[in-house]
Amino acid sequence: MPTPFALMEKIAEERRARSDKLAPLCFYTVLLCAAFAGCQDSRQSELRVGGPTRLSLFHLRSCLVALGDADIREATEYLIEAMVISQRFATAVDRLDGQNQWLRLALGEMGLERLINEPWRPVITEERLRTLLSLAAETGIIERTAGDKYCCAG
Repeated sequence: MPTPFALMEKIAEERRARSDKLAPLCFYTVLLCAAFAGCQDSRQSELRVGGPTRLSLFHLRSCLVALGDADIREATEYLIEAMVISQRFATAVDRLDGQNQWLRLALGEMGLERLINEPWRPVITEERLRTLLSLAAETGIIERTAGDKYCCAG
């Protein structure tokens, strides 16, 4: 059975290779992490770190479970629209300073409209992955081992 740690290493490899496999692999990893979150006591504060605004594992799992018997297309649309895009809008509104445009999309009469001509290519840097692992270790979700490797807590 794949582990989140092995998948994180695979994500780093695919990112370096600029592979087309990166997005589906990341999506699969998110779903797997939500599944693993169901193995823990949901009252544990570690699973709730970030809350709904930063998409904690608890909140992610709750939203996915609430989808019930939705097919993969509906589930994917929900994740992208309700969890990723709406969170991005909320973050952009929080950052609004009256000068800089943080959004690349706008809500128009016909739905989302793009504000840019070229698609944005996000930069996924390895230090973000290291930061995520470090924060997860600090909260006790995982443990740091020798050589800056990580494993399941406990």
